Amino acid sequence: MSIPIASSLASPLPSSIAKCSEEEEKANMAIVFDRYKDRLATLPKKKGWISENIYMYQGFWHHSGRRTSVETVMALQDTFIARPTDIYLITPPKSGTTWLKALVFALVNRNHYQNHNLSTHPLLISNPHKCVPHIESELYRTTPTYVDPHSTRLFGTHISYTSLPQSILDNKCHFVYLFRNPKDVLVSLFHYGNKLRDQSRDQMTFEEAFDMFSKGITPNGPYWDHVKGTISSV
Repeated sequence: MSIPIASSLASPLPSSIAKCSEEEEKANMAIVFDRYKDRLATLPKKKGWISENIYMYQGFWHHSGRRTSVETVMALQDTFIARPTDIYLITPPKSGTTWLKALVFALVNRNHYQNHNLSTHPLLISNPHKCVPHIESELYRTTPTYVDPHSTRLFGTHISYTSLPQSILDNKCHFVYLFRNPKDVLVSLFHYGNKLRDQSRDQMTFEEAFDMFSKGITPNGPYWDHVKGTISSV
């Protein structure tokens, strides 16, 4: 797939991104979690990697009560409106998401910064996750991330292709999919999960992580279902 060039943007991408306060985001997150708490209670659950439980929804496991969670998948399916020019970067967790965001952002916006001082390039002064936000972040904002209606929107997500909002599929948007050697994913996920694990819980052993990964009980897993489901669909 060729990567579109954002040459038609009225201004460089960073200046078209609206800001939203942390307080506003937290308040909107609480609304989303409350709206879907009854549906959450009906879902199968297992012991989680980070929080206490992980929930099965549409064939995949998701944590609850986090910025990217089962509630946000449901809310996006109900409310998200895509544009035909959107580009979605889909990755299983710990598969090179940050690297992919930086690479595609640089490609899409390469015409904007040819004559600029490289020291002010967004990727040198900001995190790639700020340059290419997750689509889940749209749920928590009082104004859209991209305020220019004609801009090429770049979004990342860990949501499997089969659970994406129907609006994305209907608009035939662009997709970039990246996956990684599952052995490397397991090791990265093990360290990442323990780093973010609730302090009230003991650290997960590698044996526990290996067992859960082998059974497919991982955030946005089973891993191979995520990979096969996406590759066979796009």
